Amino acid sequence: MNSSRLLERVRHRAIPQPMKTETDKDQLTHCITKYLIKLLNTQKGNAQTCADFGMPDLNTYRYGGGIQDIRGFEQVIVNTIIRYEPRVSDVKVTFVPQQSNPLGMVFHIETQVEIEREQVALAFETVLGADGRIRVDEI
Repeated sequence: MNSSRLLERVRHRAIPQPMKTETDKDQLTHCITKYLIKLLNTQKGNAQTCADFGMPDLNTYRYGGGIQDIRGFEQVIVNTIIRYEPRVSDVKVTFVPQQSNPLGMVFHIETQVEIEREQVALAFETVLGADGRIRVDEI
């Protein structure tokens, strides 16, 4: 399986590329991180090619009814990633309470990706900001 998406490969092929210094894992992780940022920051109904692509309105979960909504939000993230990011498997999402910012929503995402027939663990941290955008960082 290719580490980058089709349009990324087409775009990069048109531009002469210097010799790669990244390892396959680094390149794949970077590509998946960029895609998760796009996926998790797209609201359902805003993608012209697929009405179901992206995340539901996050305020429902942020200002909802407590821990049940947090667990539901974890499951929404898992389902979205599984459906739209085929390069990863065994997705686990865990809410990380923030004592200093009780309204902040931080989630750890753990997943597996196959690189050269070997399962490699990847971990990300997502932070739902006050502006409604989700930041995704590799950890």
